[in-house]
Amino acid sequence: MTSERVDRTLSRLERTGRKESAFRGATPTLVARLFVQLLQLSGLVVLGRLLTPSDYGLATIVLTLTAFAFVVNEAALSFYLVYQPQLRDLAVDTAVLLSFLIGVILTGTFLALAQPLSRLYGEPELAPLLYAVAPMYVFGQATVPMGLLLKAGRFGTVGLLEVAGALASLGTSVTAAVQGRGAQALVLGPVVGTLVVTIAAFSIVRWRPRARSDAPAVKGLVRFAGPATGSELLTNLSSGIDRLALSVTGSLATLGYYSRASSMANIPAASLSFMVHRVAIRSFAAVRDDVATLSRQYHALRAVLLISSTAVAAILASASSSLLQLALGPGWRPAAASMAVLSLSIPALVLRSLALALLQAFGRTTLQFQSSLLSAAVTVAGVSAMAAQGEPILVALAVAGASWLSLFWFTLSASRVLTEGWRRQLSSISRAGLVAATCAVTTWIVGDATTAAPATEVAISVGVAASVSLLLAAALCRRSWKDLRARRDSAT
Repeated sequence: MTSERVDRTLSRLERTGRKESAFRGATPTLVARLFVQLLQLSGLVVLGRLLTPSDYGLATIVLTLTAFAFVVNEAALSFYLVYQPQLRDLAVDTAVLLSFLIGVILTGTFLALAQPLSRLYGEPELAPLLYAVAPMYVFGQATVPMGLLLKAGRFGTVGLLEVAGALASLGTSVTAAVQGRGAQALVLGPVVGTLVVTIAAFSIVRWRPRARSDAPAVKGLVRFAGPATGSELLTNLSSGIDRLALSVTGSLATLGYYSRASSMANIPAASLSFMVHRVAIRSFAAVRDDVATLSRQYHALRAVLLISSTAVAAILASASSSLLQLALGPGWRPAAASMAVLSLSIPALVLRSLALALLQAFGRTTLQFQSSLLSAAVTVAGVSAMAAQGEPILVALAVAGASWLSLFWFTLSASRVLTEGWRRQLSSISRAGLVAATCAVTTWIVGDATTAAPATEVAISVGVAASVSLLLAAALCRRSWKDLRARRDSAT
């Protein structure tokens, strides 16, 4: 079948923009994620002073429910386009058509379930929020053009689109909060941001979809996207079950405090994981026929990510109370304990994203689904048991423990792809856990021993965390670097 339109589009994108290799693409991707992270932090600071914990609790119910549907809408389509060595026109048209049809179905579903869900939770204000967020699935059609941009190596353009969406979302939320719209401010922002990204992405790619498809195109897309979508749904279930459980067992204020703690801890984890997954999947796909090179890239990235994510986790865990006081105000200090515990899962989440990129680069989406299923089962069981006590700190402990168990399953799956022994993989997990725990305990002891102002405590925590993480990572990753050097010498 023909691929003239796809080839012409990709050639134009490569010619009119700067095409980066996978590793060079990490720079614009990282810069874009830093800007998005700064915008998110700014939103937390500003909105935390304009809205109440109950507003956050109500919006958390809506955004947690809609997050599951957004995964279905995306359907792993963008990574399917990147994974395919040779794209056909029909495959791209099928992806666009499927994304739109799923969006229409999801919009209708949320419009129909708005009133029943409102009665189920006993919150009359929930229905208008669901009505407001439902159109986001029809607007959110940027999946395919973003996939084509990634296929063409336009990481910088994708990053700019994400920054534009985050800026539009923040501006809308702040404006609505100033007008006194309460929880609606947190819901309207993502809707506007999604619409902005969709319009801009299609304007740049200029792909004009045609309402056509065929059986091979649908079969290939479903074969890849089906298990990947199931895996993403399970991952979102694992990451959202804590808030769903607290929405049933706790008050809106309790849910609001916990959601802010989760957001503060997840911003760096999500940024690092997103960048790693986006860049690594294309890099691994390019060298998947050379297992030795692939193994070197995988272990080198893992060592670097261990150092950086552990430092971030230690800072957030030890200075959680001071950071919340500085960022959101003294009224949010009850969320400090949950934030400290949730921060310890950052290294596990980042390293899991690396293993996930490896599985998707090889098209091992079934293996990915099996790992996600085991991880989700452990998370749901642990969170459900802890949420029955009604204590957010217990739920946070269950989430952090489940994150490290999830890393265990995904790392074992990665070892099967690399045909490496499982003992080496378990050893790397142990080193990562030891580094994270040691840094967190050390910085917590130093921070607890000081009676300085919050800003000084944060500065002390940053310094100690950076020093300890670098020393421990250098010592504990020494063997990994020796293995990499030995492989390089043997290859030459």
